[in-house]
Amino acid sequence: MTPPRWRAFGRLLRDLPRLVLLLAPLPVLLALLAYAATVLVVALDADSLRRSLQVAARDLLAILAGALAAAGAWYLLAAALHRRLLEAAIGAFPVTVPEQAPRLWLLAAELSVRADMHMPRLAVIEARSRNLLAWQLGPGRGGIAVTTGLLDALPDRELSAALATGMARIADGSARLALVGGVLAAPLALATDAPWRIAQELGREVTPPARPAAPPAPRGRKAAACPPALPPRDGSAVPSLVVLAPVLAVAALGRAFAWPLRRAVPPRRLLAADAAAAALARDAPALIEALRLAAARPGPAGTADALRPLWLLDPAGGAGRLPTHPALPRRLAALDAAGPPPAAPRRAGRGVAVSRAGGPGD
Repeated sequence: MTPPRWRAFGRLLRDLPRLVLLLAPLPVLLALLAYAATVLVVALDADSLRRSLQVAARDLLAILAGALAAAGAWYLLAAALHRRLLEAAIGAFPVTVPEQAPRLWLLAAELSVRADMHMPRLAVIEARSRNLLAWQLGPGRGGIAVTTGLLDALPDRELSAALATGMARIADGSARLALVGGVLAAPLALATDAPWRIAQELGREVTPPARPAAPPAPRGRKAAACPPALPPRDGSAVPSLVVLAPVLAVAALGRAFAWPLRRAVPPRRLLAADAAAAALARDAPALIEALRLAAARPGPAGTADALRPLWLLDPAGGAGRLPTHPALPRRLAALDAAGPPPAAPRRAGRGVAVSRAGGPGD
């Protein structure tokens, strides 16, 4: 039987191409933004767009090196502080002893023993919404944060099935992909919105204002003495067009680079995690009921767009052109078609130990 550590390493190697796809866009977009900013500054003094591009191309290597250094520094910082950054972003407080959340701790400990995995770190989010999220970065234990609304709304069976979904995502590496796309690559979302705002402002300058209604044309001999007036041409739109072209290009690329973040976890992986959670909980109907109850109030409101793939259900309710989760009817149909999993034999000598030793706070 393969040791758990080797299984985790194998899953990490399997997900390596997708991790590179999630991490690569940030340094590329930072380099493009720096290049566009250089062109913008040079265009104020240059005579043409070609001259601006030539001057900016001289600093291309320095721009690339700076973008790689900035992205690498952020990745190292985010990797070291990912749990604190995530808990601060979602407003969660950690559960380090059983007395803080006895019911949550007991169910998580029982599922950990059943799955033969480290008990994940636990956290609670003070929110009326019914949702949970799972995260993991390294091969060690991950974490699960649960809203108080979900704890209050779900009975033990359904809550255990929902927690099993988070553990299944940790076990198969889906939680790692979602964390990398949501936290490590989060500056990509900010860098994506900035070019659109700049382009909109410059677009207002390039678009000519509406002309006022022309006065009635003179008749008779006065018509020959009054030629039609031509609008003044001061050439003010030319510099704006020179600046607008690279900004629009970067904005379009930024929108394209944001697509992998929304699809950090493929839908088939989420469906497979649901099936694995049903097998772990040994209660597919309970998971179906948990998803239905949670879908009544998925929230939390105001969740960052980059963090949506981390949640059990999409906090935005599937809004937007790029959904992050499979549709709820599809998930329910897949669980219903799978049927009840076979009962696994209980291991002798294994029980649920609810104690401070070996808990999530270690």
